[in-house]
Amino acid sequence: SEAAEKLVKIDRRSPRAWRGYAAAAALTAVELQRACEALSVAADIPAPGGVGAGGAGEADALSLRVRAAEDMAAHIQACCPTWQLSRQIVALYDAPLQESMRMLRARRRAQWQCVVRLLWRFRSALPYIALSSALSIVLGAFSAMRHHYQAAVINLAKDATIAAASAQTGVAIIGAPRSGVGETVGAMVVSEVVTQLAEFVRARLNLHGKAKVVQKLKVSLFEALLRQDLEYLEQVDLWQLRSLIGSCGTTIGQVLDFPAVAVESSTRLIAALAALGGQSGSLTAFLAVVLPLRLALGRAVDLAGDYLEQRCDLPDFRGQINSCWGALTRPASLRT
Repeated sequence: SEAAEKLVKIDRRSPRAWRGYAAAAALTAVELQRACEALSVAADIPAPGGVGAGGAGEADALSLRVRAAEDMAAHIQACCPTWQLSRQIVALYDAPLQESMRMLRARRRAQWQCVVRLLWRFRSALPYIALSSALSIVLGAFSAMRHHYQAAVINLAKDATIAAASAQTGVAIIGAPRSGVGETVGAMVVSEVVTQLAEFVRARLNLHGKAKVVQKLKVSLFEALLRQDLEYLEQVDLWQLRSLIGSCGTTIGQVLDFPAVAVESSTRLIAALAALGGQSGSLTAFLAVVLPLRLALGRAVDLAGDYLEQRCDLPDFRGQINSCWGALTRPASLRT
């Protein structure tokens, strides 16, 4: 594939380059089939206690193969002179690619099912999740209002400056009077105190709830491991099982933190939009359109840059630079 890519950069219509891509596509199909078979064999080995499916390393390897196959398909479709030829080359490994993606989707669905079973198994932690989510609503709302009060202080300073200048010039200012500095600063203090208290209580609730769940989970995993027979222990990697038991606390902590973080982010966004809408509805509508458009345009520019880089017949400067650095780091190549 790399040799064919270099030939395409020199001459896009070279038959040798596209024969090389066809050979790379056939090899990719074989590699995908072998990766799928390895994942199927590894998934048949159950994890201790039935907590999750096996084959994490095989799934990662298959995911890398799928990503590389998709990148090669995109490169072939961008550089191939005819659409029929690119379709024929990609069709060589399209069926194994679709099967690999189906297996990855099935594994991801099984992982979500394991998450639901874990939450139901440790349903004693659900009240902590509910309380943490409720505090996240408060925390998100007051975190968004922090910027609102900062803007209010800036506006008060601006109004005070303009009022002092108008008093010197004798020009009257027409406008609605704003709230005083004391009221705004007091609201800022109350908001900050409520935010810190909510964050402290939520952290303590999360810590207490996760500690009980992690303790029960590690005990269950270790008991399940001790109940296995010698044949199972000879088939699996004991270091991987040790890492599984050691890292389950971090994993379950992320699972329990996800609802609170999602609720906090959503509440902060809604509160920020409500505060901005109270000040200027047109500005809120403008930002609601511009911010997603900015993300979409950034993505479109990146895709266009990749497309132009693949379509242009440029020499492989990156490969030449890597070869140069490789020669400089080999003392034998510097001998004269």
